[in-house]
Amino acid sequence: DLGFTGHPTTSTPNIDRLAKNGKILTTWYSGCPVCTGSRTALMTGRQFTRVGTPGVFGATVDVGLPLNETTVADQAKKAGYATAMM
Repeated sequence: DLGFTGHPTTSTPNIDRLAKNGKILTTWYSGCPVCTGSRTALMTGRQFTRVGTPGVFGATVDVGLPLNETTVADQAKKAGYATAMM
């Protein structure tokens, strides 16, 4: 709930400024209906099944995204952008 979307009591001036001067994306189609698959699709731009990750990693799994998989961040770095994950 943000100011620029019309929330009556939330004040988000910095986000409102970003929205005014940028592009607002209002629709998102997830690559998978559950967490691991959707994160994989978001990070790689590929279907999670093509990457080889399951829909959900269990709590005891000690693997993740294959190290040889190219991510959107990898491509952005090649183009000169600085990327980070927090």
